[in-house]
Amino acid sequence: MLDIGKTLRDKRKELGRSLEDIHDDTRVSVQHIQFLEQNNFTFLPETYVKSFLKNVSESLGLNATEILENYQAGNAEVVHEEDQPEKPVPEEHAPGQTVQGTSVIAITQQKRPFLEWGLGLGAFALLILLVFSYVQFRSQIAINIKGSRPAFQTTAAHLDLAKINVRQVVPHDSLTIDPPLELQVTALTDISLWLSIDSLESAKHSLAARQSFVWIARNHFEMTLSQAGTAESGSDSSGTAQADSGMVMLSISKKHLADGRSK
Repeated sequence: MLDIGKTLRDKRKELGRSLEDIHDDTRVSVQHIQFLEQNNFTFLPETYVKSFLKNVSESLGLNATEILENYQAGNAEVVHEEDQPEKPVPEEHAPGQTVQGTSVIAITQQKRPFLEWGLGLGAFALLILLVFSYVQFRSQIAINIKGSRPAFQTTAAHLDLAKINVRQVVPHDSLTIDPPLELQVTALTDISLWLSIDSLESAKHSLAARQSFVWIARNHFEMTLSQAGTAESGSDSSGTAQADSGMVMLSISKKHLADGRSK
């Protein structure tokens, strides 16, 4: 009986050709040529094995017909499993093929669930981390805004000359850490108003009865009110509210507003 594997191997060595030479000539992989020389014909379906045997036999100058007839008749001597080197899964394979008794499809199906579970758990953990980070960020903002001062602060003074309202509004959903002061003056009669905003040079404003104005300051207001036509006088060094000579002087700051009073 013809030993196909030995015949191929002996002929190749007789011609002084390497496995790589046969691969370059036939495009059959080196690993598959080794399988043929070892009489291992179970690495691929019969159609592929017969094609490889034909190509390799013709490359070596052997009678391909005789080689295929021996293969078909089952005369090839099978090499025992323990005498074969460990063989990885071949690159060329058909659906349902087996390599060393293991199905390629079965291997793929065994690995896929673990990969899918791993990706799913990783995505879930990332989502939890993002939600936790967002909650922490929002909590910190709430502490910075609500923990430092009330959300709404206001003070008002009803004088004979004008109604004065000062407030500092901090909306709960706002990111503003240091909101400005808002001053509203509503004249009850015709008045003159000298107003200094954040220690800048004072400016004179004239308001008719029932006329209202609004100003914005970063930290504080300094103002002097008098009835229209009243002569100006110097401000009191104490900075407290005055009513001398028909004039009123006020100093309002964020600190005064937080304490619930004005000077």
